[in-house]
Amino acid sequence: MDILLEIIKITLPSLVLVLLVYIMLKKQNERLAKVANQNKVPQQKTGVDGGEKIKIVLPLKLQAYERITVFLERIAPSSLIMRIHKPGMSAKLLHADLLKAIREEFEHNVAQQVYISENSWELSKQAKEETIKIINLGLGNMADDASGIDLSKAIFEMMMQLERSPSNIALDYIHKEVKQLING
Repeated sequence: MDILLEIIKITLPSLVLVLLVYIMLKKQNERLAKVANQNKVPQQKTGVDGGEKIKIVLPLKLQAYERITVFLERIAPSSLIMRIHKPGMSAKLLHADLLKAIREEFEHNVAQQVYISENSWELSKQAKEETIKIINLGLGNMADDASGIDLSKAIFEMMMQLERSPSNIALDYIHKEVKQLING
């Protein structure tokens, strides 16, 4: 009997507390829902016709294509190496800095996919991935004590073997798409 009484002494206050918290949270949710409904903006027709939408959206699209163009130019190996390489860098440090720069450029421009075509976005991502592969292959052929200049040479040699760079392939497509967008 004493044990049962002790269990009731412990559980009863806990149950009461849980019940009170539940009731308070339920009331707070109801109040929040009521406030949210009061603050809702009614849906109204804006009266924007197709021509006005084009005037609003076209500059956004063009700006996105411009930013993707800058992205592709900045991740081109020749541009990257010229910007990132510092005298005395090891191949491993240059490799890490090149990959970091590509990641940062990509993250900075990821929102542009909303405004450009799916094909343009996919080609831009593919250019990024192919550039990373080239940089990784360049390092893969290096000795542990190789310099940044050695890695740069290896990357440039691989790029010369390609008919067109990954960035140029994407840029050519984007240029054609922008011309179609502008000319209707």
